[in-house]
Amino acid sequence: MPDFFLDAADGMGGIIREQSDKAFAAKARAENAASKGKPQSHSAVGGGENHAAIFDAIGQHIKAKPDPKLKGTYVFQVGGKSWFLNVENGDQGEGEAPSGKPIATLSMNDADFLEIFSGKLQSATAYMSGRLKIKGDMGAAMKLDKLLAQKNKK
Repeated sequence: MPDFFLDAADGMGGIIREQSDKAFAAKARAENAASKGKPQSHSAVGGGENHAAIFDAIGQHIKAKPDPKLKGTYVFQVGGKSWFLNVENGDQGEGEAPSGKPIATLSMNDADFLEIFSGKLQSATAYMSGRLKIKGDMGAAMKLDKLLAQKNKK
């Protein structure tokens, strides 16, 4: 079964996979340090700057190779934070989407986000197991899945 977030034909996937691998490794180091009683920052456990780098890579790819079939803005709820991605122009960032109501909202925790974008968890498996929740237009979410797949293949 193809992984909608990772199967792709261009080189952009390497960048996204690299960023998510770094975030996943940082999360593992933070969990290890936490087990030894050392406090860690939010970014060290896979949030903040790591997520921003992943969304930035996706936005850059959209700007470089826009797909006229894709329209609108998607929202990702990741670990208690919101991120938006406009698939028409590549605008992305943390917080509320500036364009109003999103086409679809994808919700997951930090660990699942990192696992999906590093290739350790297939998005279809995450959805079927309840680890990835989708609100809104399911068909549009599947189109987004295909877009992200194009960006993530090495």
